[in-house]
Amino acid sequence: MEMRRLLLTGMVMGAGLVTSASATSAGASTSIPLQIPLATAAHILGHNCHGIQQQDFASTLDAEDGAVFGAVYLQTTCGLGSSATVYRTWVSARWSYSGGLEAIGPMFNPPSSITTSARHADDFGNILSDTVSGPSGCTVVAVATCHYRASLQFSAIPKPTHLAVQQSGDSLVASWTSEDPGAGLNVVTVSMPGRVLRLTTANERIVIPGIVPGTRYSIKVSSLPLGHGVTDREGESESASTVIVSQPATIVATPPSSVSSDGADSQRARISWSGGISGNSQSDVQQIRFYSSASSATPVATVTVSGTAHTCHAPSAGTHWWVSLRTHNQAGWSPWSGRVQVVVPSTSTDH
Repeated sequence: MEMRRLLLTGMVMGAGLVTSASATSAGASTSIPLQIPLATAAHILGHNCHGIQQQDFASTLDAEDGAVFGAVYLQTTCGLGSSATVYRTWVSARWSYSGGLEAIGPMFNPPSSITTSARHADDFGNILSDTVSGPSGCTVVAVATCHYRASLQFSAIPKPTHLAVQQSGDSLVASWTSEDPGAGLNVVTVSMPGRVLRLTTANERIVIPGIVPGTRYSIKVSSLPLGHGVTDREGESESASTVIVSQPATIVATPPSSVSSDGADSQRARISWSGGISGNSQSDVQQIRFYSSASSATPVATVTVSGTAHTCHAPSAGTHWWVSLRTHNQAGWSPWSGRVQVVVPSTSTDH
């Protein structure tokens, strides 16, 4: 059928008629009805008298955008007998691959004939089809006896294989194999005490940072069809799964490998640092010791900070310091870094 693709942009929200997948388990073929929610249909017609009937037709699959295009006939009858008024209209519609209505628009040239035998498929084996149930010679306007329905059927997606998870420092690294890496998204579900993360990636590897030492992590990896997002469940494959317990916090961090300073303005100097390895638990704070000279044994001040930078204020003009840093994680403190000279060219207050 021919239809205009001039659609009203924006998400259309509503509740009522079914717009989610009819129940099948993850990994099996999933049939998703394509309809307009009742609240949206009532808004379009301006009336909802004893229910709204709709006839749904699909025409085009767009795998690149994860979209389905089609047409919907809406009708409601208000009043009884000879005084009844029938409100009807055609609209063009766009649905997501998960069945959600994304946009609607006026249909200036409704289809003059309907062919329900046509089936459309994309490159990934997903099938778009129209069906009709009712007596011979059904017409679209015979809403009481004829029922036209459009649906999108996903082909089953094989579950990922060869899932492996290992700890690297304070992170977990998960890798796996997908049968067709370019066919959609991989979903990684990370379960730990009191928290569940659901992440997506187009790759076959993901890094999960900031793990808690001595904690049990359950990792599941599944695949979603092209055009789906992290909240979609329709068409999701079965999961590959494994469990890992993170190592106890036994390895201290190494100190920052690069420490530098520069004048933040005429009164202050900024110390920044990078590098270092966090050990097998997440680093939380750093300590900075200030010395009066490169060889002084006793620091003049010690501050504890978080982040990767700290601004110093000079007690007198032309103040010079030498600073050394160390990093803390759950296993304890790292060794101190080598000393770096800090110069503040003007006067201000304290550290």
